[in-house]
Amino acid sequence: MPIDQLHQSRKLTDTEQADLIRRALTAWHSAGDAVPPEAAREPVAGRTATKAQKAPDDGTEPHLLHFVVVHAGLHILAVYRVRQVNEYFMLRRMVRPPKDLVRLKG
Repeated sequence: MPIDQLHQSRKLTDTEQADLIRRALTAWHSAGDAVPPEAAREPVAGRTATKAQKAPDDGTEPHLLHFVVVHAGLHILAVYRVRQVNEYFMLRRMVRPPKDLVRLKG
């Protein structure tokens, strides 16, 4: 039984992306995680990634999944899934990020 989608998926604005990256970096720093030694020379930064789910059979557009990736150079330190609750965005740290997120670098 499919779950009804409460909110239409859409692309994030630049302001929303900047706010989500700031919040993800704050969450990563407050968790006390350390940068691996091989990435210690690179600055810790964040970026957003968008991935489309498989298109449904009813002809509607696929639902967009948004992620915030905290990285140091090429090393991914943490991945946060963005979920919209009413008009606000919530971040949840993923234990096992999607495999193809590395290809979404950029």
